[in-house]
Amino acid sequence: PPPDLSIHPLGCKRHISKGHRFNAKKEDAGKYFSTKIFSFHTKCPNKGCSQKFVIKTDPKNSTYDYAEGIR
Repeated sequence: PPPDLSIHPLGCKRHISKGHRFNAKKEDAGKYFSTKIFSFHTKCPNKGCSQKFVIKTDPKNSTYDYAEGIR
């Protein structure tokens, strides 16, 4: 992902900038050594877009991975 963590949902392709808050379902997605990896499941906040997407923590690189539904 880009360093500013801006996202573009694949459904509407509208820009959502860093700092936008989401209501998301948090799940354990594994471990990297002893650090937990979490995945966050949510949907696009733009009206008229029903795209769901998943973001995972990436403790190896100290960032996030766009797992599904966004670029």
